[in-house]
Amino acid sequence: GSNASSSTWKLWLTMGLPYGMLFQAGSPVLIGKRIDQIDASVAPPSANGPFPDAPPTAYFGGAVEWMRLQGLTTGYSGSICFRPDATVTRAELATFVHRLAGSPAPGPRAPFPAVQTGAYFPAAVDWMYNQGLTRGVGTTGLYRPGDLVTRDQMAAVLHRLAGAPIGLPRHGFVDVAPTHFADTSVSWLSHHAITTGVAGTSTFQPGGAVTRGQLATFLHRLVQTPMAMSTAEVTLAVLP
Repeated sequence: GSNASSSTWKLWLTMGLPYGMLFQAGSPVLIGKRIDQIDASVAPPSANGPFPDAPPTAYFGGAVEWMRLQGLTTGYSGSICFRPDATVTRAELATFVHRLAGSPAPGPRAPFPAVQTGAYFPAAVDWMYNQGLTRGVGTTGLYRPGDLVTRDQMAAVLHRLAGAPIGLPRHGFVDVAPTHFADTSVSWLSHHAITTGVAGTSTFQPGGAVTRGQLATFLHRLVQTPMAMSTAEVTLAVLP
């Protein structure tokens, strides 16, 4: 990784991928709470100390502590924990990406009827929509903030955030075919060592759900790899 300060990067914002834009369909209800109540991972920055369930010895420990220090998360709502094994929703991913960019003004409201006023995530979703980063899930006209994010979907999001560079050597994962919608995105991740696949295998497991620990690790590695972002032009508000 690099210790360079924040760079000016270009945000490539057109999505248009299959599989419900970039996210699988699902229920807006998660673990017994409405999605607008599940604001744990994206609460405003605080002076809370390190999370007890994200020790430095864990593969995600350093990345989670980086997120805490950069103000990207204060942990899971109502607790002192990060919950690294919990899965990531579209609302959470939108908020994390928005915060990486410094939480800029969102602009006009996005036309998604299921994005609740008063929830923690509407500003992030509005910003993504106004920047062209999302148009919702397929042709539904919905954003579906409670849907879970898969590994191939996150790969596509980060690849496009980086400007969607092409022409890199193809990855070696046996479970991501050349015809897969995220094949180029996974190759980009692999080329820059943002991913090495699933430990002990030659697979990426593209359909697997992204956990909070994995998301922290992907985001941290991305920010630490300036070459991966060499075609982008958005000023990120975080340091490596």
